[in-house]
Amino acid sequence: LLERMIWRNEKIRLSDGRCFDCSNEEKKDATYQQLKSYVQSFHYDGFEIEFKNAFSTCFTDELYEDNFLTWQQIYEMQKSGLCMFGSHTMTHCVLSKVPVDALNYELGESKHILEKRLGVNVDYISYPFGWIGDVNDVVVAKTSAFGYSLAFQSYGGDVRKNDNDLLRLKRIMLMSQIPLLKFGIMVTLQHLHMILLHTVLFLKQPFGV
Repeated sequence: LLERMIWRNEKIRLSDGRCFDCSNEEKKDATYQQLKSYVQSFHYDGFEIEFKNAFSTCFTDELYEDNFLTWQQIYEMQKSGLCMFGSHTMTHCVLSKVPVDALNYELGESKHILEKRLGVNVDYISYPFGWIGDVNDVVVAKTSAFGYSLAFQSYGGDVRKNDNDLLRLKRIMLMSQIPLLKFGIMVTLQHLHMILLHTVLFLKQPFGV
């Protein structure tokens, strides 16, 4: 929702008077990072109210409703066989900052609803926000306890063959409105980085006679 607001507006003005420039892609990215940290400071129990109050100048019910798939759309996507669905929690909170009983709700209820609606096992979760500090050992232990087999963060880049922490998988951070060309460049650079890394590791190996 925050991302959509930023991409739809040239400027974001908060209810406290602060203003953020969103006139180009670079400034939109910078604004997102700043406001993400601000949103993460909201209290768990009153998150929705705090969010609406903070962004009252640009928040609309239409924007909120347009941010989610309908169940009918989800059923059609699942039926196509082109995608599968995983959990993203119930309220998109920072999991490392909520009480343990709230963790049970966020991780367990989301999984339960999806499995009941879709009639399949839901084994994957993408952590909300997913940056350093948003996921800790308690969150990972709870994620495992609820039966998730894979969990994705939002940073870190490539996943290597010897990475065995399947509940802290790395990803390349992308905004939903990112141009296709930029996406291609990011993936290409990541691939080149991996080639360079493997080359360096190879050269460090002792050569036989």
